[in-house]
Amino acid sequence: MASSTIMLPGLSGGVNQRDPVHLLEPDQCIKMENVILNTQGGAAKRLGCEYIEDFSASGSALSAGVLYPATGTPQFVVHTTVGEIVYSDDFGATWAVIDDAMSTSAPFSFEEYNHKLYMSNGVDDYRSWDGTTQVTYPAAPKGKYLRAHKDSMWVSGVTAYPDRVYKSVAADPETYNAADWVDILHGNGDVITALASDGNFLIVFKRKSISPIYDPVTFENRVVDPEKGCEGHFSCVLYNGQVFFLSRRGICVFYSDQPSTYLSGNISPTFNTEVLNYNALATAWAYAYDDRIGWCLPELASSVPTFQVEFYPHMEKKPWNFHRMPVNLLIPMRYQDDYFLYGPKKGSYKWYKAFASATGTDDSVAFSTKIQTGWFDLGEPGKTKYIRRLRVLGRGKFWVILKVDFKVATVWSSYLNLSEAGDIWEVTDDWDITETWGLGEMYSEPELHPDVYARYISVCYQDSETGTDSEAIYVGNIRTLTSVGEWAVHSIAVEPVLLGVRQ
Repeated sequence: MASSTIMLPGLSGGVNQRDPVHLLEPDQCIKMENVILNTQGGAAKRLGCEYIEDFSASGSALSAGVLYPATGTPQFVVHTTVGEIVYSDDFGATWAVIDDAMSTSAPFSFEEYNHKLYMSNGVDDYRSWDGTTQVTYPAAPKGKYLRAHKDSMWVSGVTAYPDRVYKSVAADPETYNAADWVDILHGNGDVITALASDGNFLIVFKRKSISPIYDPVTFENRVVDPEKGCEGHFSCVLYNGQVFFLSRRGICVFYSDQPSTYLSGNISPTFNTEVLNYNALATAWAYAYDDRIGWCLPELASSVPTFQVEFYPHMEKKPWNFHRMPVNLLIPMRYQDDYFLYGPKKGSYKWYKAFASATGTDDSVAFSTKIQTGWFDLGEPGKTKYIRRLRVLGRGKFWVILKVDFKVATVWSSYLNLSEAGDIWEVTDDWDITETWGLGEMYSEPELHPDVYARYISVCYQDSETGTDSEAIYVGNIRTLTSVGEWAVHSIAVEPVLLGVRQ
């Protein structure tokens, strides 16, 4: 029988851990780690984490915040496990101590108001930092959680009053009147775990319910979700006008007039007591960056986050992906020409820039990217096919691997080097000695010959490279090169020959 060419779907469906491996959507994958997705099905290796400097002599990070002073550069503020609050005004290159007599286990919540950074952790005095001076307010509520909303600072998580939310005087986050508070679902046995705001409502999360306060003067509130809540204050993130958060069963999005919706169905097996340390979910950290949202989550054997899950809300398939970056939280920082994520190394005092330009390692350590597609029967599930040719469109250096018939073993692999060649002509070799030959195309499509027999095939891509690559962005007719990960795959075409039923 004559062969035909089949273009396999891309990878824009992300990871699907939930469904049977042979029934995944064509663009979904069994596993996917350390890649960035695009809407048309391509996947590229992420950039690495660049080590900046140590923020402490011995302590690791409990929490971190970002301060944007009225003048000068923004500051990173880190609360450490040795009781220090330290700050940096040069993106982590140098650090100074604000205070060194703080709790070693209760992380600070940070919130900016009137160009000051306010801090509270439920143990130490409520305090502010204006970039140079710290001021404490012993009379203010000692709450675990802060949130600026509707011209006031809101505080919750006071140990003696687990249902209570306090409000500061309007336009004065340093003064709290004795009567300005409200108890949410008082006495129901649950406790407040987080505060968030979408600009319209102050969202009060308990572990098992959600109650937005919709009138900041009368404290009127209502229960919008009596069945699910939030696991930690730092797991809430505002993105595109919506609040996303971590619940016990997965990642959700908040709605003001109906129960929240679970978004993480495709990776629901991850939210399991045999995978995650549920006693440490309060340490989960959410971040938003470019067109995606991420959460740093703790695995079973760890008390701090050890890996990241990322969600692409703007992509049609709403895909999920995993990263293994050596950080336990990530903070977006935009200032002048700098826009990156920064964060501390888990269990250490190192400060990193994540997804850093021209960085192909995590602190000089190689990291591997791995993708495995679902199983393709190529339109004939009961018959054997001879895989005659593959054509892979991509760039960079990586391995292409084939697995067959639901087996773990690799039956065929090929190392591809699709790296762009440099200039091949000198000025003296040019036709008119006025210009040199420019760079070639970014991508290439080699023809591969697997010589494999199978009923089902699964395609894998992986590497352990330490370099980076560049990708062209055309602004009109102007070509600009941007820093990207070592390799990318955009499509793969398979040429099978149908053989029939084989024993």
